[in-house]
Amino acid sequence: MKKKALLLFMLVIVAAGAMAQTVQWTKVVGGGISYMSRNVSGGIDSEDQKYTDFSFTPSFGLFVADQALVGINVSFSSGKGPDFFGVSTEYSSFGVGPYFRYYKHTSNENFAFFGQVSVMFSSGSSTDYLDNEIKYSAVEAAVSPGFTYFVNEHWGAELWFRGIAFISSDPNKDADDDNETVFQFNINSLSPSIGIRYYF
Repeated sequence: MKKKALLLFMLVIVAAGAMAQTVQWTKVVGGGISYMSRNVSGGIDSEDQKYTDFSFTPSFGLFVADQALVGINVSFSSGKGPDFFGVSTEYSSFGVGPYFRYYKHTSNENFAFFGQVSVMFSSGSSTDYLDNEIKYSAVEAAVSPGFTYFVNEHWGAELWFRGIAFISSDPNKDADDDNETVFQFNINSLSPSIGIRYYF
């Protein structure tokens, strides 16, 4: 009987700890780092072409109410890829924007679904094979579904999908009438994103 009571008490503590992560005034930090390198054979000059890409995306948030998280996303990225006859093109960009996320716990309090609305303002530049610099900017609004598994009181592992996105970009700020608008819908179970967040 005592063992059953102790087990029940431990389960209650675990559940309470998971719920405590999404209560008002809890702070959250997270982010991701990615690096990609790939070779493409048969370029314009019949040589293999190598592409590299690096990105760092930190974020910070604060629960302004139970289950309601407001925060800031930041994005740094850079990359390199060959253009003509092995001459590389390079790019770099910086972005920042707000997000709002609402959590809904399941019957298992360690799991919670969430919906996120975010806006990202970004700008950057690229250098082509003639060493010309091209400056660009973009605004992206997205609605993304996902879920979080709370490993313990402070850590949560999450998985989310791209969802719906609206992107307005100016690929060359020195040129007129070249703005682009793209609408994306991409919920693909084979290409989710994963991340880790720290709650305190």
